[in-house]
Amino acid sequence: MKLTMNSIVLILLLLLPATSFGAILFEDNFDAQADWSPTQPLATEGSIECTGSCPSVPAGYDSYRLGKSYYNNVGDNTLNIDSTNYRGSSGKALTFWSEVCDSCGWASDGLLGIKLPSEGYEEIYARFYIKFQSDWKWDTSASPQQKFFRIVHYDGSGSPFVFFQEGNSRPLSTIFLAKWNGGASNTAAVVNYRYENTYYPDKANPYHVKENTYYLGTGNYAGTGEDSAMIGDGGWHYWEFYLKINSGVGVPDGKMKLWIDGELISEVNDLAWGDVGAQVSPRRLWNYVMIGGNNYNHYAPQSQAPEQWYAVDDLVISTTYIGPDYVIGGGSPPSQDTMPPAPPPSLW
Repeated sequence: MKLTMNSIVLILLLLLPATSFGAILFEDNFDAQADWSPTQPLATEGSIECTGSCPSVPAGYDSYRLGKSYYNNVGDNTLNIDSTNYRGSSGKALTFWSEVCDSCGWASDGLLGIKLPSEGYEEIYARFYIKFQSDWKWDTSASPQQKFFRIVHYDGSGSPFVFFQEGNSRPLSTIFLAKWNGGASNTAAVVNYRYENTYYPDKANPYHVKENTYYLGTGNYAGTGEDSAMIGDGGWHYWEFYLKINSGVGVPDGKMKLWIDGELISEVNDLAWGDVGAQVSPRRLWNYVMIGGNNYNHYAPQSQAPEQWYAVDDLVISTTYIGPDYVIGGGSPPSQDTMPPAPPPSLW
């Protein structure tokens, strides 16, 4: 078969690794997905997990986890893809319904997993839009928390939803919101870090704190600042997340960045995701993403069977910066040379 020069160039491009050029690894605006709402099990039935070519997982996804309900009758299922929420003039979104558990603390464990098309990436960017129920409530007697998003290395064995030291998903990083100081603080955006060999980085070599907290707006730990309007304003807000693996085992040069509505609110540049004792070859790189999470938020008694929701739409995972204006199906995100002025180029 005779190959033209254009054909040869195309073949060579396809053979190059995905990280050679900016590439969209995954994207979904949920509009083309079939409606999906797996039935949440009762407490007597236990949690549900479906991993790897599950017949009931939405198209393009790899897995889901659905925690048990502690109510006598399940109201809204935790995980839902439908037209109840959507960004834009029409479409669908992924809506999460959260419950309360008086005795167990953490509740509403709902996660949707995405297996990325490679063994892993040294750098990874994520962007999604999020909207909260306008009358969202926080507990005022304990320090409530709600998790939303994880990027991990999953080794492919067992469940991707087992974390901790004995789990199969590490290193990992999680984004969540919290009201510290027993619920008295203003809303804080929190990113936690979990290392590969010694799960909690404050016990690892080299040492690092376990999480990074940033108070939104002009908020503070005492709760005397101006809180963020993001929760309760009924609008869509875009979150962007960046992780870079450290350059070698035990080398503290791994990175994390978090933006909310274009503001760089958290940046850390000294993470040893692969800490001393971690796997040397092959390195554990970022290869799995999870939307959703559990909550510790006792804003009403369990006996009242309270529920509240947040929704996620226009999710994109890429090897380069994505930006707020990228439209699903657009082909490729902007290059580093065309990155918008916020955040400043010096941060990259």
